[in-house]
Amino acid sequence: MDHATYLQNELEKTKSFLKNQDKLEKNLETLDKEMRQMNKTNRSLNNEKTTLQATVGSQDEYIKDLESGKEYILELVNDLNTSIGK
Repeated sequence: MDHATYLQNELEKTKSFLKNQDKLEKNLETLDKEMRQMNKTNRSLNNEKTTLQATVGSQDEYIKDLESGKEYILELVNDLNTSIGK
């Protein structure tokens, strides 16, 4: 193999290497975009989860209030029945 052929082969290897580098950089850019989108989606899901937990917590409190109100009304009805029965 003469020197010119050797240099031509090295040039082809270098071109191939650079082409692969470009592909890798594009893949990294794509991955970066996808990761950013996933992080954004994850933040949105966490916000929705927080909102849902707050809503469920509020509903639990509302149900407890209704049950307390029901007990209070039942006590009033019992007191009224007792006073009518006397």
